[in-house]
Amino acid sequence: MTPGNRYIVDKEWMGATIFGNSFKARSSFLNYTLETEAKLKDHIAFRPGRAVLVFCGTGFAWHVSELEDFADFYRSGRHRIDDPFGKMERHAMEHCGPGPSRTLDGFAAMMRKHDEVDAGRWVYPVRGPNWG
Repeated sequence: MTPGNRYIVDKEWMGATIFGNSFKARSSFLNYTLETEAKLKDHIAFRPGRAVLVFCGTGFAWHVSELEDFADFYRSGRHRIDDPFGKMERHAMEHCGPGPSRTLDGFAAMMRKHDEVDAGRWVYPVRGPNWG
């Protein structure tokens, strides 16, 4: 956990599941981004254009605020001080290979309830809060 941050959950209210989902989601954001950048590298040579990676979810396994933290890191190359998983992500990139090449133009989120077809909420561009 990033120093100065606390991830508070209640053991009686699925706390371990919520923390595990958040941890896994953050790791997945990085993995999908690296995968997409690799595919984009091959594609952009013969068809240049903008690339936005859209993450879809219900709001249970991950929250838009978690994608905001990742999107801010991706854009700036630095983790925000309020990013609870920044330290974990930095460690993973130092020990597991190169980080993102930052060839994507941004991220979007499409949120919908599990039993619905239409999006309940679109977020583009995904960015964290501006603390001044």
